[in-house]
Amino acid sequence: MRHLIARHPTEWSKREIAKRFGRVTQDDFGASKLTPEQFTKLTAHIERLSFWEQVPGLPSATMLWHAHPVKFIEHLARCMWLAKDELELIYPENSGSGEAISHGTPDDVREKYRIDINKCCYRYSVNSRLRQAHFFGQGAIESRSLNLMLETTDGSKYENNKQLGNYQPGDGPRFKGRGFKQLTGRYNYAEYWCFKGWLKKGKDFDFGWEHDTTKRYPQVDNPDRLITTTFNCIDAGCWYISIFRSGTVTAMDQDDVLKVTKAINGGYTALDERTEFTNRIRKILL
Repeated sequence: MRHLIARHPTEWSKREIAKRFGRVTQDDFGASKLTPEQFTKLTAHIERLSFWEQVPGLPSATMLWHAHPVKFIEHLARCMWLAKDELELIYPENSGSGEAISHGTPDDVREKYRIDINKCCYRYSVNSRLRQAHFFGQGAIESRSLNLMLETTDGSKYENNKQLGNYQPGDGPRFKGRGFKQLTGRYNYAEYWCFKGWLKKGKDFDFGWEHDTTKRYPQVDNPDRLITTTFNCIDAGCWYISIFRSGTVTAMDQDDVLKVTKAINGGYTALDERTEFTNRIRKILL
């Protein structure tokens, strides 16, 4: 039980504030040592925040049971919420090769997507360090480490690709890769649009349209909607691996880069790079 709870005074009491926090004025506090003036401001601030004695019915402030601080932090870490410096280790700004491989991700780009990465990983149960290692390793190749949310090619290579549901003229360029996963093809876009509630099967288009060209096909009028918000960019990627291609998560749990690549890419494009990125990120997270 000593690893779960600990007994010590509450930090929210107004009693003996100067004594309790006096360590910050000592030489052994190092470079962060406070001057007397700074300490006076600190204690005044703490006193303003303290409320314990003002709330009726609370137990004595001198001895309370708390979650063990170290174990609490360890438990909190299981939520997989990535801090700014952690995401920087995953997608560093400096580019390199080999063990230091990176596409070079500026700080402002990481911060642009970091909150939504955390939200979506939590939402779709990308909630183990191993899953995240594979997710970020694959995403590094798909989005060039968050730098590219719209495919740079013109998309003509996808034209008339029936597996992607590209039956209409111009579907290749229209539905080229977008988002963290680089969602591609009219069929995949339509599935995500339905998941988001932007289209409805049977109402806006016919079931089985992808196998019968006489049926009504889904009208995805604005593919760029996927990249108009940072949330959609990341959300589509998490949806793809956890719901649309759910076998991807199983492959991640098996720590099988080959299977993960096949599930995400449909083939083995850039397999060596995907493996290298995943291995590097796994060392950071595990």
